[in-house]
Amino acid sequence: MNGPSKRIDRIVVVRALYLGDMLIAVPALRALRRRFPGAEMTLIGLPWAADLARRLGYVDRFLEFPGFPGIPEAPVEPERTEAFLVEARAVIWTWRSSSTATADT
Repeated sequence: MNGPSKRIDRIVVVRALYLGDMLIAVPALRALRRRFPGAEMTLIGLPWAADLARRLGYVDRFLEFPGFPGIPEAPVEPERTEAFLVEARAVIWTWRSSSTATADT
């Protein structure tokens, strides 16, 4: 990329379906890691992808997608949705508390 670049501290990637979709996303994950080596990268995906994400080494954190109506690969399970929201809030809270600038500055 040419020109001045804005510092990116956090990246979230959503990849929620099949193995092929995840494999196609690998070059993008690799490029994001190369372009933003200091950014904390979180991948949101189906449970089966957690181990693959760890093995790839491009993401720092994996959040299990809790399901959504109309996605047969991820049926809605209220307890998973609640756990996902708790973890997602914790991630966001961590990000916000680690920021050096706020809207008030």
